[in-house]
Amino acid sequence: MKPKLLVLNGYTGNGKTILLERLAAKGYPVIDLEKIAGHRGSIFGHIGMTLLINDRLIIIYSKNYLIWSTSYILIEGESKRIGKVMMPDWLDQIKEQSQQIFIHLPIEERIRNILDDYQPWLTPDQFMEAFQLIRRRLPTPVAKEIAQHLEEQDFSQAVELLLTYYYDSLYDYSTNYPKSQTTEIYANDIKEAEEQVEELLLKLQQVH
Repeated sequence: MKPKLLVLNGYTGNGKTILLERLAAKGYPVIDLEKIAGHRGSIFGHIGMTLLINDRLIIIYSKNYLIWSTSYILIEGESKRIGKVMMPDWLDQIKEQSQQIFIHLPIEERIRNILDDYQPWLTPDQFMEAFQLIRRRLPTPVAKEIAQHLEEQDFSQAVELLLTYYYDSLYDYSTNYPKSQTTEIYANDIKEAEEQVEELLLKLQQVH
């Protein structure tokens, strides 16, 4: 029997990718879809990353299963399309039917995580270009304010507005799971979230 998937989910900036990397470093069974696809799940996802198009998810899943011999594998809650790479239908269906672990961090911490990850001050022009792709989907006054913040390289304010008026509402629209399928984790920072996820995994191991 193949292992079940445990899906790390949550708003943009809640450190899901960082959590997967830290847990993988500790030896937990992890599949990093963004790393496989060479993309991060946002309009800025391609910036600073090399696109790696491949279709080896089935092989990787089977290989990790044989190596880990574990009852679960951690994976991030990605949409079916990750950049220019499409997740296989079978994996997307399993992901949607699997247990969802929702990570909740304060918005200030989310902004910090996003800035640390993308470092927009290194490629400000690319961030402005990426913003133009979604500008029409935002209220005109908000879009104008975000553009001004990006021009002034006030990235913290720009990110906060993008989270509030775009990403969070988009995320609410795209995620709707029954309570029996979800576990909520509230933490002040990624370290605290990591500790709570590990506690949850320990309980799962004890059950099995």
